Amino acid sequence: MPNRATTGSPPSNGLDQPRASEVVRLYRHKPRAGQQIQALARQTETVDRQRLAEALAVEFGGGDRTVRTVARQAGDLADSGRLTADIGYELTTERVLDNLRDAPATYTLRKRWNWWVGSLELAYGDTYRRFRVRETAD
Repeated sequence: MPNRATTGSPPSNGLDQPRASEVVRLYRHKPRAGQQIQALARQTETVDRQRLAEALAVEFGGGDRTVRTVARQAGDLADSGRLTADIGYELTTERVLDNLRDAPATYTLRKRWNWWVGSLELAYGDTYRRFRVRETAD
């Protein structure tokens, strides 16, 4: 049997997994977090605003203007990559609906959205403030 030192094969721990020293070597030139977020944002599909608007109208009601505004803000939030960076998951229509379902049942769609965005602000900072929806007349 050939000696690993002479064949150039990486050392093994018997489990066909790299040793810790190999992992460190592999990740030494890892891109910065900002670069990863930008690359991820280019590769992932954004929230389908039209599909989300339809789902919001069915589930939570509200005027056309409010539904469109919340759908647009959700799409902008997804496009920003902010949520992916802070929480580690991509924003989808179902995730938006799930988070809005957690708000108090008496809240309107706008209040539900702002309730969720407010919780993101508390947890991750004021960078989410720009995604709030102001009160408008429907």
